[in-house]
Amino acid sequence: MSIRKISHGVVATGLAAFAWVQAGSAAAALEPAPINIGAISTLTAGPADFASSGLAAKAVFDSVNATGGIQRRKLVFIQEDDHGNPAAAAEAAARLINGAKVVALAGGASFLECSVNARTYQQAGLASVPGLGLDSHCFNTPMIAPVNTGPYMQLTLAMHYVADKLKKKRLCVLRLGTPANVQKTLDGVLQEWTEKTGNKPVLDERDIQPGDSPEPYFKKASQAGCEAIVFAGTEDFSVRFASVGKKMMPGNIPLVFQGAVYTSQAAETLGRDGDGIYAMSEFEPWSSRSGQLSHWRNLMIANQVSLTSSSQGGYLAAQILVKAMRSIKGEITRESVTRALQQMPPYELPMLGMPFSFGEGRAHHPNRAAIPVQLLDGRWRIAHHEWLKPFYPGVLVSAP
Repeated sequence: MSIRKISHGVVATGLAAFAWVQAGSAAAALEPAPINIGAISTLTAGPADFASSGLAAKAVFDSVNATGGIQRRKLVFIQEDDHGNPAAAAEAAARLINGAKVVALAGGASFLECSVNARTYQQAGLASVPGLGLDSHCFNTPMIAPVNTGPYMQLTLAMHYVADKLKKKRLCVLRLGTPANVQKTLDGVLQEWTEKTGNKPVLDERDIQPGDSPEPYFKKASQAGCEAIVFAGTEDFSVRFASVGKKMMPGNIPLVFQGAVYTSQAAETLGRDGDGIYAMSEFEPWSSRSGQLSHWRNLMIANQVSLTSSSQGGYLAAQILVKAMRSIKGEITRESVTRALQQMPPYELPMLGMPFSFGEGRAHHPNRAAIPVQLLDGRWRIAHHEWLKPFYPGVLVSAP
């Protein structure tokens, strides 16, 4: 190594520089290897809100790193995009499992990756805690336990709210007909609701397509004598049907939507035209001033992450995984993390309506609660101040 002049005649010799490099290498060698954590989300082909789940999880992991990590090991978060494509979802899982050697997955939000990768996770012994679980495999397989309520239990709770709290008996259901696997599970939800309550919906439109005009469906609802309408579908579907439904249906007929429409964007788009519609919040409502949201809200603002249900899910998933990893006394590996999640006692989190438990069962649906919110004067407000919970286990969690 050549001699380099610094200033004022002071020089650094190659030998001194070599010693400095060697010391730095030795220090690096003593630093523990990082802990790799993965997530698979539908980013480029999904709602913009899906990205905030992973961003929220990363914010939690970064905050842990800022205080020394876990067992002096830094947490590295690797998020893959499945592009809404099954092949891409499978490839993403392979990269995380075999390439990055992740110890667990947390904070994902995907339309399809649970159904694609559930068996792969079981074979690899890899536990996944999605921030948003959507397809039925997210709630019905051994190695996946989402933190959110999910579209199926939301439908049950929405019908429960209409029948028991709003006292409406002639219930109608309008639902987006895609994807097919979601509709098949919703069929089971409605069948079980009918069997348990004896209150069969007087109208169930199960094959509405994304481009369909809402008007014909509301005409059918009027002809069927609906006293309330519950909707199941995406944010775009919900906004279109809310806008038309408020104009076509009498004001005394509640329009109750799933959590997909519970966003600031939907409130802004609908404005006062959407006044009175209801939605199901899967967590402590993000739009409220509840003190239980303080840590989440402050962390999201500090990291420039949107305040949404999606970021709540990612935040909670990361918190759960961190708690499990901190309980491990020995080496943190994929096997020890999976075991820690399975053996973790029910975890009380202020943003959830019931304790989170992963467990060792064949199916997991730990969050089966929701709080109804209502759009009033263009703003979301809490409509019912107690958590709604099912009075029967539900079609997705009936297996032992």
